[in-house]
Amino acid sequence: MNSERQNKEKNFIWRRLVIVLFWLAVWQIIAICIDNSILLEGPVGVGKRLIADLQTLEYYKTVAASILRIMGGLLSGVLVAVLLGILSWKIGWAEELFKPLVQFVKAAPITCFVVLLLIWAGSENLAYYIALLVTFPPVYFNFLEGLKQLDKKQLEVSKVYHMPLKNRLDYIYIPGVKPYFVSAMTLAVGMAFKAGVAAEIIGTPDFSMGERIYMSKIYLDTAGVLSWMVTVILVAYLCEKILMKLVKASFERRPVCRKMHERVSKEDIENIRLAECTVSYPNEVVLDSLHAEFGVGEVWAVTGASGSGKTTLLKTLWGLKKPALGE
Repeated sequence: MNSERQNKEKNFIWRRLVIVLFWLAVWQIIAICIDNSILLEGPVGVGKRLIADLQTLEYYKTVAASILRIMGGLLSGVLVAVLLGILSWKIGWAEELFKPLVQFVKAAPITCFVVLLLIWAGSENLAYYIALLVTFPPVYFNFLEGLKQLDKKQLEVSKVYHMPLKNRLDYIYIPGVKPYFVSAMTLAVGMAFKAGVAAEIIGTPDFSMGERIYMSKIYLDTAGVLSWMVTVILVAYLCEKILMKLVKASFERRPVCRKMHERVSKEDIENIRLAECTVSYPNEVVLDSLHAEFGVGEVWAVTGASGSGKTTLLKTLWGLKKPALGE
């Protein structure tokens, strides 16, 4: 079984390698046919330029500075999206409050934000803010949807048994939002690098990949433009792989269940008493001045027609529903 799997992996790698070599050959043939390095430089010339750049310290300073700007904006956008997503889920009116803002950021053209941010923040921080803006909407929407899809019955049980927050995170919240968050992050990383480098090309801050692409264009250095494009693609790919491995590793860690209660003796448990409890919904009173007592060790059955208040009574006993009157 293992040998069969290894053969499949080897075949997959070879197939990918052949595909890459095929398109490199097509690229080189087209460059030879055009025979104009200003219009199109072949992969051989681009490879030579990239190797030459790799031998300079400025290359690494430029790549590192761009990564810091773009990844900083990406992580900031994720943090803002998660915080607003939690608020929107916990507070009913918060989602409606934030909806116009999120829709505006999602729908407005990035070029409009670029112009405004050049005025407000300057070219040096432009890529950071653009990466933040393009990351925020997809992460917010996906994270909020993941929270909305959490199992409501599990959440009720966690409240009834006073499950510690650590256990709720490990067994309910994190597994529930994982697929939505991972999907959003996969999309967000690529978008952040595309928009971030585009912002660098417009703002041309010092030591940025976008600035190197722009300067190569100014001097009609097509090999330089393509060399830096290859660098951007490789950097974005590596950052995405590293970040997604960290995200998935944080989700896949084995949770340790925390102790919830000390065992108590039967003598320490008191009867449950309802004293003139009134529980109502906006258009209906379900329990009207109910008085009852449930003794320790007693077995009770709650019966009644649909809508008569059985579930409301149980939720009141569990502490999930607070009475409007009584105790």
